[in-house]
Amino acid sequence: MKILILITISTALYISSILISKVFYRTDLKQSLKEIIISGVFFVAIFSFAFWVSFELIKGRTSYYALFLSLPIYFTIFSSYNYLVFPRLQYFFRKKSLTNEYDSFLSNAGIKVDVIKIENLDNACAMGLLNGTYTILIGEKLIDRMTATQISGIILHEIAHIKQNHLFVMWLIDLVAFYFFVGMLLLVKLYIIDSDVVTVITSGILGGVTYYFRFPVRYLEKQADVYAAQHIGKEEYISTLKVLYGDKKERWSVDHPKLSNRIKNIEEKC
Repeated sequence: MKILILITISTALYISSILISKVFYRTDLKQSLKEIIISGVFFVAIFSFAFWVSFELIKGRTSYYALFLSLPIYFTIFSSYNYLVFPRLQYFFRKKSLTNEYDSFLSNAGIKVDVIKIENLDNACAMGLLNGTYTILIGEKLIDRMTATQISGIILHEIAHIKQNHLFVMWLIDLVAFYFFVGMLLLVKLYIIDSDVVTVITSGILGGVTYYFRFPVRYLEKQADVYAAQHIGKEEYISTLKVLYGDKKERWSVDHPKLSNRIKNIEEKC
């Protein structure tokens, strides 16, 4: 019965993510039906297994400390979907591979990386944690408004994230943030006030605080910028960033510096 409940919860969450993808990213569900079904099987299996492990660890225990120990373990297992499983699924489903076109960059990197073009995306990102799982996703919309050299700069930036172990650092930051969230929440409930209302309010406050745990990622972005600029040239890479930012040049983000700060960093270090 417990497994059935977990599978039901997992399926509901996955369906919610599909609907969000449809509304906000205009995903064509008919064209992606096979991908949705197979990805859903992985998602539900990993999510259910993670919850099952957490429940088994606290079985027969009512202590909040047992809950504190089990939830991060759940998070560790579940987060592996984004960092390890999802990149491989993208390689399996997306037929528009750019790996051969940029083979020289990938060979020089000394690591196995697949470059996949994604529809309805105007950005790029690197995913994976282990050699063999690294994947660079680059949006088709971004490719359409960039030159070949600028696209190379974007790919080199993502290669830097992989070579310099930035992806592991990001995963670790997320894990630490989750430990902090759960730990502080239990601290308030155990030693300050045991109230459902206070717990909800505290959760909201802690959610906002843990969002800023990703602030160090800004420095990782600057390191990746320097790597890319050193390979394609400072001026060329700066022009790449200007195209990437578009009309959002000075928009603030917790994990990405403003364009002016990134350009200043490149000019100082290249």
